[in-house]
Amino acid sequence: MATKQLHVVMLASPGVSHLLPILLLGHRLVTHHNLHVTVLAVTTTATTPQSLSQLITSFASHLSVIQIPAADISCVVPPDAKVATQLCVMMRETIPSIRTTISAIDSHPHVLVGDIFAYESWAIAEELGIPKYLFVTGTAWFTALFTYSPLLDKQVVGQYVDKKEPLEIPGCTPVRPDEVVDPMLNRDDENYAVYLSQAIGVTLADGMLINTWKIWNLKLLTHYEPMKSYGPW
Repeated sequence: MATKQLHVVMLASPGVSHLLPILLLGHRLVTHHNLHVTVLAVTTTATTPQSLSQLITSFASHLSVIQIPAADISCVVPPDAKVATQLCVMMRETIPSIRTTISAIDSHPHVLVGDIFAYESWAIAEELGIPKYLFVTGTAWFTALFTYSPLLDKQVVGQYVDKKEPLEIPGCTPVRPDEVVDPMLNRDDENYAVYLSQAIGVTLADGMLINTWKIWNLKLLTHYEPMKSYGPW
């Protein structure tokens, strides 16, 4: 009896820069691991239709790509909200459409993979009784700081940028206060609260896919040593 082909549904948040890594990973899973992959691309009117269409077409021979119009969030967040905040809210408000699209797919999915803005869609995977995985396209350094931020929030008093000593991150080189990512620059900003919520949400995944290397010189990027890959590529 032939083994049933594993069906992986991959969810990409709006933006070609978010969609391309998902398409590349999906292509890798199909061509190197014989998996069936469906990519759900949440799109907005800000995306250039021509460039998006060309990108999707280039992967069409291996992947099934379904475009899902992003929900209108104009009444939910102010127009000057930070991009990360807009993306998190947009993905949350689009969950009903994502759920409907997945339920209409002929082949029942066995796994759901999403980027860092798709974490609230873990609820759909739980409804289907399938595992959900986080796909991180950033560096291991960012991932360590990002996922440890909720604990730092409890440990550190005051603004991070005002601290004199480096922030200790398990398994990571200590982070100087002036090296923190933008959402951590002002803990009183609403964007910081969104960042913390996102950091907590992504850790609720059943696993993480990350492809990275160990950097010895972050400024020059001239010396690096191969590091164990945490993804199937």
